[in-house]
Amino acid sequence: AVVSTQSTGNAKGRYIIHFTFAEWSIFKTNMVKISKIPTSSYTYKIINGKYVVNIAPDMWHMIIEQNGFAGIHPVPHYTVNAEGRYIIEFTVAEWHTFEINLKKIPTFEINSSGKFVISISHDMWQKIIKDDGFAGIHPMPHYTVNAEGMYIIELTAEEWRIFQINLKKLSTVQKSSIAYRVNSSGNYVISISPELWKMIMSQDGFAGIHPVPHYKVEGGRYIVELTAAEWGIFQLKLKKLS
Repeated sequence: AVVSTQSTGNAKGRYIIHFTFAEWSIFKTNMVKISKIPTSSYTYKIINGKYVVNIAPDMWHMIIEQNGFAGIHPVPHYTVNAEGRYIIEFTVAEWHTFEINLKKIPTFEINSSGKFVISISHDMWQKIIKDDGFAGIHPMPHYTVNAEGMYIIELTAEEWRIFQINLKKLSTVQKSSIAYRVNSSGNYVISISPELWKMIMSQDGFAGIHPVPHYKVEGGRYIVELTAAEWGIFQLKLKKLS
């Protein structure tokens, strides 16, 4: 609703607006709507040396689906506040691990138009494009790349809903072939399906990693441990395989 108002500024820099009773009723309704919009995917503050993180429900579900707590053991306890946002507390080391994991998950802000402004890492963007992550969204969203190399797109609420469904499908596919966690030494422990393992071995998927990692088999899946540098090389090889 739009009303015609006049405002003045007082000595403290606050704006004074005069409403009729009808206009005040409209304004109160609009303010309720605004207060219910989660404007950020997550925020945090440091209390007593720990990171207290406030996470929007949409973001929380993506974190769970995309293994966003990988390398943090046990997964920290969480609570849900009155606004439905998830509150979780990390040590400095856990926060560092969580930040690394977040780079693999799209984050968002909601702008003044009510649209979702999504920030996506380069690696994640490549996966989304390769696996048709914008299926059902027409036309494909325009994107820009910021100074940090993140891909920025803007989606309506309905497009955001479709995009989340697509991301969940991508996550299911990825987990079926390869999964990983970061252990206490900072190494990547990779779990690989037999089908992908055969492809990796037949196409020299460990090229550039010396010596070739030792592996073991658990539950029919192949387990290898890589350093952060080796994991970076391995990810590049996986892109070529796919």
